[in-house]
Amino acid sequence: MAGFFINVENGRVATHAQLIETGEASDRLPPELPWHPLQGPNDVSTALYAVLRKKVEGRDRDAWIGALCFRQGVRLDELKGQGWTEVPVDEIRSYTAAPESPPDGGLTG
Repeated sequence: MAGFFINVENGRVATHAQLIETGEASDRLPPELPWHPLQGPNDVSTALYAVLRKKVEGRDRDAWIGALCFRQGVRLDELKGQGWTEVPVDEIRSYTAAPESPPDGGLTG
């Protein structure tokens, strides 16, 4: 099962273990929407990989998408140049089930 998940409604990122701890997932099944897995190895370390997010406009609604990117190399800078933002490790580390302000500061678009 994926190691990181993004909430497509508000852009918050959490690990599978955090979602189990808060009761939003089980150890046997992946979490349901609005959580979506980030593609990559299950044992990804934020020391080697950056966790990125981007808000995209859909036909019916906007959604947050996420990606994992190896920190070494030019790809990370390319993605940032395309509007992706890196999720701070401390933000992931401090995840709780309580709603927080969205990463865009409450802006809608």
